[in-house]
Amino acid sequence: MFEDHCAKCHAEDATGRAKRPSLRSDRAQRATDGEILWLWRNGNLPKGTPTWAALPEPMRWQIVSYIKSLGPATPAAAPFAADTKPN
Repeated sequence: MFEDHCAKCHAEDATGRAKRPSLRSDRAQRATDGEILWLWRNGNLPKGTPTWAALPEPMRWQIVSYIKSLGPATPAAAPFAADTKPN
């Protein structure tokens, strides 16, 4: 269901695409399940989020559960800072 309804904008790994946010960001992962469900029911057209009210509620809950199961994205390894380079 995620691939059918979310991956087009948020990427297959939910890390975001173009100007669409990562669903694995701290903000998205800290949102309550109810907050996410509310957003999908109502949408946020100015920010590009359509309403998914036509999608049956049990399916929306399954997508919420899937997104929450992903957890936050793993940050990329930081490059060496100038003062920490090996001699």
